[in-house]
Amino acid sequence: MRGRFVPLDDASARRIAGNTWEIRIPDPASIARRTRRGASPEDWDGAVFVVDGAETEPGVGSGGGPDHVVVTAWIV
Repeated sequence: MRGRFVPLDDASARRIAGNTWEIRIPDPASIARRTRRGASPEDWDGAVFVVDGAETEPGVGSGGGPDHVVVTAWIV
């Protein structure tokens, strides 16, 4: 699994500053097996995403709720 990207079809990304993105992942518990990540924001620390065709630096779990996780990531 390492080195591959798992599509997160329901996730959304929005730019919050120059090269900083906030990625919202709904229902992370339902994709835990595919992503090998848990349902808490800390479980997503170090995750790498593709946003607008660019690979992010390892992200930081930055928030969430009972039905979603938010990860902050940077594109350098």
